[in-house]
Amino acid sequence: MKTLKNITFILLSILSLYIGLSSCKKDKVYTMEGNWYGFYLNTGDNTENFIGFNFKTGGHLDVYQDSNNKDFVGTTGTWTMVNNEITMIVPISNTKLTATFNSKMGKLTGTWGNNPNSSGNGTWAVTKQ
Repeated sequence: MKTLKNITFILLSILSLYIGLSSCKKDKVYTMEGNWYGFYLNTGDNTENFIGFNFKTGGHLDVYQDSNNKDFVGTTGTWTMVNNEITMIVPISNTKLTATFNSKMGKLTGTWGNNPNSSGNGTWAVTKQ
C-alpha cells in the first residue's frame, strides 16, 4: 500500500511539473543573425525607401536594396555588436549605421551617416524576419 502511495505521489508530482512548465509563456528571443527588412529615410525627406540586411556570423553583412527581390544582394559590409549596440559599415557607399538591439522585440531602429559619422543622413528601422 505504501508503495502504491509513493508511485502515485511521484506520478502526480511529474504531471504537475509538466503542466507547470508547459503552461509558462516563453518570450521569443531574437538573434542578430538572419534577415531583417524595413526602410530608411533621408534627412528632410519622409519617403520610406526599402532596406534589408542579412546579418551573418563572423560579422559579415549583406545589404538588400530591392523590395521586389528581397534576396538580391546589392552590396556587402560588416557588423559588430558591443553591449547591444550595433554598428554596420558599408564600404561601397561609405556608410555607417548604428542602432540598439532589443532581443525581445526583434527590431532595430537607428541612424546613418557618412563614415566615420553614424548620423546626419537619416534614420532607419528594420524588423527580424
